[in-house]
Amino acid sequence: MYLAGDVTILIPVYITEERQLEWFRDCLISAKSQGCDISIIDDASTIPINRIIVDGWQEGMHFSRNPVNEGVSSSRNTAVRRAETPLIFPLDADDTLKRGAIQELVGQYNGTPVYTDLSMFGDKDIAHYQLLDFNCDLLYEKVGLASVNVLHEVKQWKRIGGWKEDILFYEDGEYNARLMLNYCGRRYPKPLVNYRQHDLQRTHIYKPVSAQQVRKMLHLIREYKNMAGGCCGKGRRKSAIGATLANIKKGASNVNVAELPGTQEGRVLVQYVGGQGGGKHYYRGLATKFPYNVKYGQYYYVDPADAKEEYDKINHSLFVIIPQEQEQPKPEKKEVVKVEESKAEELE
Repeated sequence: MYLAGDVTILIPVYITEERQLEWFRDCLISAKSQGCDISIIDDASTIPINRIIVDGWQEGMHFSRNPVNEGVSSSRNTAVRRAETPLIFPLDADDTLKRGAIQELVGQYNGTPVYTDLSMFGDKDIAHYQLLDFNCDLLYEKVGLASVNVLHEVKQWKRIGGWKEDILFYEDGEYNARLMLNYCGRRYPKPLVNYRQHDLQRTHIYKPVSAQQVRKMLHLIREYKNMAGGCCGKGRRKSAIGATLANIKKGASNVNVAELPGTQEGRVLVQYVGGQGGGKHYYRGLATKFPYNVKYGQYYYVDPADAKEEYDKINHSLFVIIPQEQEQPKPEKKEVVKVEESKAEELE
């Protein structure tokens, strides 16, 4: 299981007005309270930020300055290259994090990129701005399915090629689409990011061409459809063995309780131990990379490579194998049934 210390917060900074200094100071204070590493890239700000960096310096911070302005995508990519942790979380320099936000998100992380709702403040105040739940089809219809604030892995960033540095704005929507087409996504419905509304936002500056840019981004994203990977690609329901997941459902009877546990068509019976307190979500098998549709405490048949023994402290899988001598928990009185492929697709 990951901890907050396994995360690097990525903060690109480009300051051209005095008021932005205070915004950045607030951003840095909130980031420092999370117990994470912080990677800051000054993208040739016209107003020096050195004093804020020096005054706020602490162990685990990384800082560098671009000699010329290279854009937010380039700065984020550079920030990732400086990171020494397996997980990353982008944060804009005018926004802040709720106290304990990263630890809370890490507690929800299961290999699938996870994004949080927002709390808007500034020119517009919305205490809880609810984002949309993840859906593959929505990636082709809406650039802003998630904000830039997505907890994910450095190796995922590397595999999809990072943020595109030739995109003027809405680069976060394009990046998130590539990320989630390959690795799925999951919304965590709590406003853990304070999202500042102001007239210097690029969406305001480029408002005259915003609609045109949205169409351009959606056209680009739709071209990815045939190249999509394990989550939203054409073969996603035929890959691995997840299309025939077996839920343990009350009242099902084509596998007898006395036969539990064991294997079914090469799979092993497991209990999912992640996402406590949450609803159904996707969990990507550590070996097969298949996005299982799961819920905390439920039982499934999965590929043995995606599971671990309870005593195995090295394996980070959230699928714990049910020992053969262990009976099905009596309070639930559940039995195993093999879900037909059509039903498994409905769950996804």
